[in-house]
Amino acid sequence: MARLTDRKYVATLLPVDSFEERDAVLSREALDEAYQSLLCEQIDRVEQMLELVAVEARWHASLFYRLVRTRDRDDPDESDFCYIGTRVVFKDGTLSIQWLRNRYVKQGEGKPSKVYSTYIKKGAGFSYSMSLFKREPLWVRELVEATEEDYTVLRERAASLTKLRTELRKMQRRIG
Repeated sequence: MARLTDRKYVATLLPVDSFEERDAVLSREALDEAYQSLLCEQIDRVEQMLELVAVEARWHASLFYRLVRTRDRDDPDESDFCYIGTRVVFKDGTLSIQWLRNRYVKQGEGKPSKVYSTYIKKGAGFSYSMSLFKREPLWVRELVEATEEDYTVLRERAASLTKLRTELRKMQRRIG
């Protein structure tokens, strides 16, 4: 079987006149084992790429929060405050990149405010409409728009990888 997963070796079996070599090494079991081995390897690679997409999305979220904190700290004007948040969830091989609207409720003297977040609905497609953020200060809209451009690409990439993983698993079951 190990030889059937070696691309150079398989290339030697491709020529029409290599029928004796093919007959000597091929069997249904050997082929199925080679297919399963290659499919497992490909599924593992796809899952690794999904994890990398999730890491990149979390990197963009961290960058967004860093820029918001810097701006809010430098300019504490409440009318210019950022109430928008972002969340990246990667669980069981599924990636979700979301925007949230935060509300702050004071808890009393000397206690920190409690934060309540409401998910902003994305709608169809891979990107959020910028009209959902039209009431935010200009600097927040610009930051959300720049971050959302990157998020859109990552959502598309994750969707493609998820479809690819699904198709590879279907092939695996058919061979199984």
